[in-house]
Amino acid sequence: NECKGTLIAHQGGVRTVAFSEALVISGSTDSSIRIWDAMNGECTQILSSHTAPVNCLQFDKRQLVSGSDDTTIKVWDIERGQCVNTFTKNVPTKCLQFYAHALTSGGDNIVRMWDIRSGQCCRQLAGHTDAITCLQFDEYYLLSGSADQTVRVWDIRTGTCQKTLETHAPVNSLCFNTNHLAVATAENDVQVYSTATHHHKWSLKGPTQEVTSVKLHENIVVAGSKDNSVFMWDI
Repeated sequence: NECKGTLIAHQGGVRTVAFSEALVISGSTDSSIRIWDAMNGECTQILSSHTAPVNCLQFDKRQLVSGSDDTTIKVWDIERGQCVNTFTKNVPTKCLQFYAHALTSGGDNIVRMWDIRSGQCCRQLAGHTDAITCLQFDEYYLLSGSADQTVRVWDIRTGTCQKTLETHAPVNSLCFNTNHLAVATAENDVQVYSTATHHHKWSLKGPTQEVTSVKLHENIVVAGSKDNSVFMWDI
């Protein structure tokens, strides 16, 4: 398949990207966030308030949220290109997700839940024993993966851990939908579980080195590996 374009301007490695039909947004080890026009590839804005590598970001039509090794989470007005809120718990932010006014983040061994409007941390989910590397939540549950070789399932209404899935290596990435949970660890396969029961269903083989990222769309699993390859499975 043909590469449609290359966006070159960062002065360091790109750690995180997100996109829509109109925009591509990238965060880099050069501490900057760049906003690109998805149609012509032009860099339209540079957001430079972070002081250390940008590890994660997400945006919607109105706002962008970014997390960095500088221990801050920043909320940006995309249209104006201005930082409108900054909050911190003095730990690097490695992963985050937001929906409406609810934000979750991980970096040390605690999942933090924030109110984006106030910047206040309203709940902390403690249980992991090593750094949290990935997370995802829906209306009722939050799943977090950690270097402690576990995935934890949290009830976000009560803040309690409902189940702990033990893996055989540190967790690098996870993604779930209504049917499946896919987990990538520091091994060369992807583990798939039932979202409803959390019973193990399949081990997806193919990569020859560590799997670093995994995504799900309906019954399609896509994963990236340190063997320089991207793999796709129909489950």
